[in-house]
Amino acid sequence: MIKKTATALAILTLLAGCASPNEMRQRIPDLQLESVRKANTVATCIADIWENNGGNGGTIAVTMRETQSGYTVAVPCSPTTCLLADITIQPDNHSKTTIFKGGPAVIRGDYDMLDYAKSCQNP
Repeated sequence: MIKKTATALAILTLLAGCASPNEMRQRIPDLQLESVRKANTVATCIADIWENNGGNGGTIAVTMRETQSGYTVAVPCSPTTCLLADITIQPDNHSKTTIFKGGPAVIRGDYDMLDYAKSCQNP
């Protein structure tokens, strides 16, 4: 009985931190960055670096799609999203990256992932 209760509490704790991309965008961003690099260049860099720096040195699933204002890169986690980066096109072909953290950290350190995204801003 105690084991079942502990398992149920662990599952509820995980689910409580999860959010859909739209819910994440309603929150205060965890990181906002501006770059002189083009939005597609930054988005591709973030997608590549997040995918190849998953937990325990492995790879993780990453999605990238074009939007009306630029690109979205996401790290899905069951049942929703762990990390979300919106990269928008700015004047002069520059870009702005807005990152939101969603559910529990199931990937190698959230802060590492934010640092990786920062590295993609440099020309």
